[in-house]
Amino acid sequence: MRKKKIVVIEDDPKTQRLISTILNAERYDLIPAADGDAGLDKVRLHLPDLVITDILLPRRDGYVILEIMKRERELRTIPVILLSAIYVSDLDRRRALDLGADHFLLKPDAFISRPFRANALLEAVQISLGEKRGPEPAPHPHRDKVILYAPADRDRRTLQRRLANADFDPLVVDRADELYQQVHLEEPAAAILDLDGADDPIALIAGLNAEEPAVALVVIAGPDPALDPVAALRAGAHDLHWKPLNLDLFEQRLGDVIQSHRLQIAQAQLTEQLKRTTTDLLDRIAHLENSRRRLQQEQRDLPAPSAAASQSPPVDLDQLAATIRRARRLVTESNDCGALLLDRLGSAERPLGQLLLDNIHRLERELDTLGTQIGRDVDPFMGQGLS
Repeated sequence: MRKKKIVVIEDDPKTQRLISTILNAERYDLIPAADGDAGLDKVRLHLPDLVITDILLPRRDGYVILEIMKRERELRTIPVILLSAIYVSDLDRRRALDLGADHFLLKPDAFISRPFRANALLEAVQISLGEKRGPEPAPHPHRDKVILYAPADRDRRTLQRRLANADFDPLVVDRADELYQQVHLEEPAAAILDLDGADDPIALIAGLNAEEPAVALVVIAGPDPALDPVAALRAGAHDLHWKPLNLDLFEQRLGDVIQSHRLQIAQAQLTEQLKRTTTDLLDRIAHLENSRRRLQQEQRDLPAPSAAASQSPPVDLDQLAATIRRARRLVTESNDCGALLLDRLGSAERPLGQLLLDNIHRLERELDTLGTQIGRDVDPFMGQGLS
């Protein structure tokens, strides 16, 4: 029986190894690729049964790969699973599904939500390949898991019941060591800390924030304001409530805090990604500019060419143009990432996002200028053969 072929496009070696470990045991024929261009080339060459691709990739991102595949006649029926290491909004999921993705999974190093497990990836692969039926639609919407640390029994039962009725999935603990263990194991969206009478509440907040920065920390304190609110916020608390609680307001604020914390982490990751991309592009531009200047100097230093020598150029301008086109592809795909970042940034962070996007546009213009100077077409997607 023929082994089914799967192209895995992933630039992170750790995730590539994890996927290989999970799927090799099922006797699939895995074809790895480390960037978008190489991945698309291997998809066209091997015509696999399935493609698994990360979203943020060098040279061509997962969304672009998906769009191209759905436009090419030979590739459009190949199922695609998208992976992401960052929080994705419902808009991102809808975009992926509208483009034709079969599944959308979070990578194991994701900071937000539950990362995919071995059985989740294997199930998505089997469903995409038609080896297993998909699950029935869930009767209830997703419920964010929260851990409630409440040593005082009189308060925690009421709060646990209200959280469950408000579509949260609460887990109650009453000891600090159990709190650390469950936060690490369960990866909740939030930890609610009832610190009424706690010996060292600031140390508890700081310790949790240091070990699990992806978890939103919501603090409840007693009516006697023994807890210093400024110290609590500096230690890592994301929201503070004082007893007696307004439970309706608490439930609403809890959902807002979880979503806000997810967005902050996503913004930080996208900003860092754009910083790395901008640095890489600046290095490429500097290298290309130095090469151009060196070639111009070499041309000036050459003696007047003979009639025979003048029939061929002293440098390979086509090779230089190909290098510029590769850089332009990276710029174009980074521009999409920058636009996505701007959509998510708050007013305080937008100037940084706009600065990064302006840098990308400036690099795009400089690459076009280089192409004009050497008299070559540097269209980043020329020769791709899109139908």
